[in-house]
Amino acid sequence: MISILERVAAVLGALVCLVGAALVAAEQASIGGTPGAADWLSLWPLPGLALLEWGLLGLAVFVGVLSGRPALLTLAWAACGALAALVILGAFSIGPAVLLALIFLTAAVVMASVRRERNLFGDAGIFLLGTLANFALFALLLLLENIT
Repeated sequence: MISILERVAAVLGALVCLVGAALVAAEQASIGGTPGAADWLSLWPLPGLALLEWGLLGLAVFVGVLSGRPALLTLAWAACGALAALVILGAFSIGPAVLLALIFLTAAVVMASVRRERNLFGDAGIFLLGTLANFALFALLLLLENIT
């Protein structure tokens, strides 16, 4: 049975991801545009992809924690790792908000893993792989953005 603390941490983390990404996107889209209008195309591909990823990673961890399936919990560990990369990449912009979400979601994932008696060292490796994969993804995106 999922504990209340585990659920609350998962819900709060997912909400910080979704609401934070939406608020930052709305703010960034309205900067420099005409009053009352939002220029959503100016966010694409970056920072739009980072904001979209932030929201989707929060949902992935939320589903992984509350699903009860081992494979989805492994996905949640990888998503937490990817969020850790976003904290570092967005250190001076969205980093603090992503860090708050990461704290809540990592707490939920750790509690779910302990409850299911999983190997936390193996899960930490999945976390690290998620972090490295997200760094590689953003390096590729920046490279492709500079080519075009």
